[in-house]
Amino acid sequence: MKQKIFAIVLACVLVIGMVPMAGAADTSWKSWAQGDSRWSAMSIAANGDSSKTMGKLGCLVVAINKILIHSGQQDPSSFTPAECAKALLSNSMLSNNAGIMYGNYNKTFLPSYGPELTHESSSAHNAWNKATAVSNISGKISNGYYVIVCVKNKSTGNTHWMAVDYVSDDIYVMDNGGVIPLYGTSKYNGGVTDQVYFKYSGSKSYPAYESDPGPSALSINPTSEPGEHRDVGAPFYFRGSITSNYNVTSATIQVRNGDNTTVVMEKTVTPNKPNVDILKDGLDSLKFGSLGEGNYYLKLSASDSSGKTAEWSVHFSVGYPAEPQPKPQPEPQPQPEPPTPNCDNGHTWGEWKTVKEASCGAEGQRQRTCSVCGKSETETIAALKHNYRVDWEDDEAVYYVCANCGDNYTVEKERPAGNKGGFANFIAKNRYNSGSFGDVKSGDWFYENVKTTYELGLMKGTGSGTFSPGNNVTLAETITLAARIHSIYYTGSDDFASYDGGNWYDPYVDYARQNNIVNTYYNYSRPATREEFVHILAKALPDEALENIAGRVSFADSGDITYMAEVRLLSGAGVINGIKEDGKTYFKPLNTITRAEVAAVVGRMAKPHQREGN
Repeated sequence: MKQKIFAIVLACVLVIGMVPMAGAADTSWKSWAQGDSRWSAMSIAANGDSSKTMGKLGCLVVAINKILIHSGQQDPSSFTPAECAKALLSNSMLSNNAGIMYGNYNKTFLPSYGPELTHESSSAHNAWNKATAVSNISGKISNGYYVIVCVKNKSTGNTHWMAVDYVSDDIYVMDNGGVIPLYGTSKYNGGVTDQVYFKYSGSKSYPAYESDPGPSALSINPTSEPGEHRDVGAPFYFRGSITSNYNVTSATIQVRNGDNTTVVMEKTVTPNKPNVDILKDGLDSLKFGSLGEGNYYLKLSASDSSGKTAEWSVHFSVGYPAEPQPKPQPEPQPQPEPPTPNCDNGHTWGEWKTVKEASCGAEGQRQRTCSVCGKSETETIAALKHNYRVDWEDDEAVYYVCANCGDNYTVEKERPAGNKGGFANFIAKNRYNSGSFGDVKSGDWFYENVKTTYELGLMKGTGSGTFSPGNNVTLAETITLAARIHSIYYTGSDDFASYDGGNWYDPYVDYARQNNIVNTYYNYSRPATREEFVHILAKALPDEALENIAGRVSFADSGDITYMAEVRLLSGAGVINGIKEDGKTYFKPLNTITRAEVAAVVGRMAKPHQREGN
């Protein structure tokens, strides 16, 4: 028989990495936590209960905030957990106990803040294990859902809500610190107990990841070539794997002719899971056994649910190999019997393997085995000590949790004796010079009032050397003045921390809510009426600081006054007075109030000797 030559020429492996989706942005928002000082003290109860704060009960609010950003409905530069809580409150989504009103999702909240999302279900489960949770939630994500899960700490019984980022070998959730594997930590050893999921209906391809969700990109990893075979037509297989943190949506093997222009044979499968073993996922049915003599091109391509693709290819040729000449075989020699293994001189121990993990307060065990005789020995692993660390902190206490077992305890903070409060706290901070404001003259009735409030730092000018005494005062400015007067009287300070993002008045509104100055949500940019101004300012000082010096004051339009108790309190204390018309005194409750009038009221609040009657 005429001898021919067989050769296989391999090409370099081509791996196309995954590129982050266009428009990817900073994802530091994924590490936002309910205990963040910017919003932890904020009440999230419908009735404004100051004991039900974001820091204590706001994990589900934070998770909803992250799902709205994750799905592209909101921008993290402006939509923080504080803004999300306000939106939930304004749409009647939170109860007096700070619980979510699930029935209101699709009525008003999502149409305004997540128009491309629909609340589908809120389901309870019996502590799903890892396999069940990964299977169920990965299926939901593949079908276009965004998911929030509730997990349970088996040791403490506490539950915690977190937004899901993606699913691969584990469920990766966005929690305090960033994106973490749910079952990769002992903190959530009670499993998934509940879930809330939302159907996405927008134009973006799902999932809308801001960046690569895992440590690796889509890649094809060959572990074999077309394989050496001596007979034309003999079958052989390609071996290898396809890896991705997204679902591998399709994989195709093609054998083409040598110049890569014609497909000779082809096989395609759709595994729809993150990692694919080629011999176990359908591609093994393609047997390269019908190839004639010649040059060929083998190509393997794959794509995943993020839209990324990868390819691997190699050139090879098929022909008859040279037939080897038989070699003379030596006569077989008898072999001595191998010695029977024994451990008389000591065991050959393998590595220790843990059979029971040590926990806080409970010993564990590890075991090793002799590779010669098979004997095993067991050793005790000392119990772990609690490794407590700060879980979160608020104004009332520091909350510690053990990083090993989840055990926790609370240390309440000592409340300093502090400032007892008093008018002595109102001290001059600025120096007022005649002519400081071009629109305030020494003969104006409000001159001394403007001077007092400016020196105390309670009011400032409006720019360009003006005070604008005739301008209206808004509800935001009213609440700000009340908060500052209250803080100075009780603490001697009016320093308020500024928030990142949001409105300039948010710190003052939060303080006013926490100290029961206001309990209503206003249109803060609207001008305040005279009775609204009095209603809010009356809460800035205790009743004993508003001693009645003018007796009972009557107003001709008292029937039109809604907040009569506050009006009588401040009028009796000589802080406010009425408007004279036709020989009568009116209060005019629905009139707006000017900066000049406000300066008079604020000055009398801070300095009792300026009140009418003193």
